[in-house]
Amino acid sequence: MPDLEKVIKGIEICLSGGLPDRCVECPYHNNGCDQQKMRDALELLRYARLKKPDALKPKLKKTRYFTLPCCAECGMFFPTGQHLNFCSNCGRGVDWNG
Repeated sequence: MPDLEKVIKGIEICLSGGLPDRCVECPYHNNGCDQQKMRDALELLRYARLKKPDALKPKLKKTRYFTLPCCAECGMFFPTGQHLNFCSNCGRGVDWNG
């Protein structure tokens, strides 16, 4: 899991102006910078969606031969036999007990 404070500091430095002088203060400096910072922020945002009230019960979708569970938000199929806590496509929390 990415470090929330690291992501916040990196974004604040980018938005503060004064670039490129302030880039050396960024925790992502010379480490993938924007791409890695965005990946980390996205992972944190997806994790935030795991809160129980936002979790949805998976839908059952019929394929040619089987009925399989899929994400109620985006329709992405879940890997067979795996009960993931969130959809790997859209990040929506999944409530397998509901």
